[in-house]
Amino acid sequence: MDYVTRQFIQLVKHFRKDLRKSLAVLSSALQKQTEAIRGANQRRDDEQRPSPEIIATVNFPERINIHQEAEDARSERNYKRATFFVTALTFGAIAVYADLVYWQYREMQKTTIATQTSADAAKDAAKTARESLEAVQRAFVFMDRADAEVVHPAPNTENVLFTFKWQNSGSTPATLFKSHINYLLDPNPMPKDFSFKDSWEPGIPRINVEGFIGPKAEVGIPLNTPISVAEIKAIAQHRGYLYVWGWAKYHDVFAKTPEHVSKFCVEIVPDFHIEGNVTKFSVGLRQCLVGHYTCVDSQCKP
Repeated sequence: MDYVTRQFIQLVKHFRKDLRKSLAVLSSALQKQTEAIRGANQRRDDEQRPSPEIIATVNFPERINIHQEAEDARSERNYKRATFFVTALTFGAIAVYADLVYWQYREMQKTTIATQTSADAAKDAAKTARESLEAVQRAFVFMDRADAEVVHPAPNTENVLFTFKWQNSGSTPATLFKSHINYLLDPNPMPKDFSFKDSWEPGIPRINVEGFIGPKAEVGIPLNTPISVAEIKAIAQHRGYLYVWGWAKYHDVFAKTPEHVSKFCVEIVPDFHIEGNVTKFSVGLRQCLVGHYTCVDSQCKP
């Protein structure tokens, strides 16, 4: 029950109480008037009634009887006028009081509507401010780059180890962070109906360990399988293709916000060149042209 309804009920109760008092006063006044008239009639009857000890016949002149009847009629008219006046005054007061109650009820409605409007506006402003704060301050994680390092696990063996850098560009930490990265090394381009399923290397536990990324910080996730330098050179000579795709899921520090997700798919574009009789190696990333895997949050399909 809202404030206006409660106030209106209180006004109605107050009005009913005042009405009862007015009707009680009117009833009392009418009762006193009736008793006064009855007493006057009784006294007149007593005066006109013959004494029980003396039997006598008294004949009043006709003019006296007419005068008495005229007095009675005048008293009756005065009584009716008084009754009508009191009744009309009472109902008039009731009408004025009811109008005042209705006016006050309307004013309370206007006040309540204005208060509710102000409260809604303040609530919307607070929501907008909160959303703006979250949009600016919340964690935002995305795939920033890939670092490549040539390693020598054995004599005369050269491999390239890729590490993909997830960066948090937000001003608050990304918590419960977990990620998974996959790759496809194939002599043919990625097919159009590629499924982008997660893959696991043999012997590695199928667990995505949770962690966190601090504000304005990054974390590196290595590709579990090194790629040989010979395969990288073949890719550089357009005799093969290396695709890497993956996802990251995390939460921000704000309450009642959903889990965030960021996905990417890139094609590795290696470059070998000679500088001063020294072979240099660099790697570039090209957005996958197949499917629509790359996305963030609500853009990502389940």
